[in-house]
Amino acid sequence: MAQTKPSNFDFRSLYSYASNQADSIKVHTERTRYRDEVLPEYKIPLTYNFWGEDYFLGRISTAGNATRVDESFLKPIRNASADTPLFLLNFAADAWRDFSDRIATLKEDGILEPTGPYANLTAKKAFRSTITGYHSYMVDDIYPIFANLYLGVFKNEDKSILDPNSFLKSFGNFFTNFLMELGPLSLSGFIESSKCSPFNSGLVVDTSDDDHSDDFKKCRKFLLDKNFSLVASIASEYGFAIDENAPWRFVADIKSPAMREYMHGVPIINFPIDPLNETDNCYVPIIPEGYAPVEPYGFSQIEGLQDVVRHAPGYTAYNSFKLRTHTTKVFEGLYSTAFIECWRNDMDIIRIYLHDFYNALVSTQPVVSVSIVEKNKKCLTTRSELVSRPPIEYLDFARNGSFGDKWNLKSYYMIRRTEKSRQESKKLILKNLRETLNIYDAGPPAGGDAKYLAALRHLQEEVIGPTTADDLTIDTVGDILKK
Repeated sequence: MAQTKPSNFDFRSLYSYASNQADSIKVHTERTRYRDEVLPEYKIPLTYNFWGEDYFLGRISTAGNATRVDESFLKPIRNASADTPLFLLNFAADAWRDFSDRIATLKEDGILEPTGPYANLTAKKAFRSTITGYHSYMVDDIYPIFANLYLGVFKNEDKSILDPNSFLKSFGNFFTNFLMELGPLSLSGFIESSKCSPFNSGLVVDTSDDDHSDDFKKCRKFLLDKNFSLVASIASEYGFAIDENAPWRFVADIKSPAMREYMHGVPIINFPIDPLNETDNCYVPIIPEGYAPVEPYGFSQIEGLQDVVRHAPGYTAYNSFKLRTHTTKVFEGLYSTAFIECWRNDMDIIRIYLHDFYNALVSTQPVVSVSIVEKNKKCLTTRSELVSRPPIEYLDFARNGSFGDKWNLKSYYMIRRTEKSRQESKKLILKNLRETLNIYDAGPPAGGDAKYLAALRHLQEEVIGPTTADDLTIDTVGDILKK
């Protein structure tokens, strides 16, 4: 028998009224109430908070280093409504297939209400490439701001660019004094910033395009939907959690034993091949119209879920941490397998863009007018002279060219300390650089990448240090963190 709310029940407890249209005080008050009072009323089995402690999921490894998905581990997903194929990490794609199929079956059987946002569970958004997003950011944002705005306002900076060295000096001034107010430069900095999103993790799928900021609509349209409680409960059976700030978003929960079954696999039932006795003249089987082979499946091994069907053959890449039970160890295994840490290649990537930026500037402004001051017996005179800007081959920008390993190490340190807003004394900066270069110089003469990576690793682990949730602020995440 359905329970009724007591007569003194305050229905306001089911709603929050925060939105981008409200003033900052009301937003703060209502978002805090949404987190502490409203959400608990709905008793959601599993939740994630990308406006808080889960901000870095799939973006920062357990070691505190910026990561991106190894796209060879992606798999297209079923039950999606998008113009182009959508992808998730392979095990999450398998879980989504079973979960969304189950919801469709429940609707067909009349167990789910036939209308509402959860009645037709199809994916609208999923994985977004970090590399693609970073490229767009560098080409569409950073370069135009530098070439058009910065050099357009600071004419002396523009005229000072006569070759790659002077270009790098000018771009360095731009980065230090202006860029950090607009955004990062390195791929690692990009991943750590608000320029990236949960979609970059390969673990998140959205089923709606609704506004994340409208708390009232979240409650009225989604949390109070008649299907919500059942869908959220079923989602947990397949290893998915709900984004508490976007209840139409499902997150592959690595902490869940159900999701780990999709990583490692379950015992698969071997079906006999359906007989196809008819053949053509070349003895090729004739496949009847509408024939669909049975897809092998198994059943969950989790107590209480033994009747849950899983199309989960598992993936050998995850077998090395199959027996790990501690969540941290599982995450360590996942990050070391299906993700790539970015610090090793940050400078290689930046150098490519700097080379392209310089040559783009040269192609649009191949000559520049510079003032030449001349001294004669009586006075100083100034005349203008047109100077050609020479294009540069990429090899001159490569580590074995004009800008070698030591330039790379110095630049990486200065870029990353600026991106992290480090307030360091000149003495400390010089000390850190000296220690790093000493490690590089101490490497074997023929060490090549080995001594470079040793010095770079020292910079990353001992000088720059890990990124953690402690680095988050209300301005970073847009929410109120529990401290």
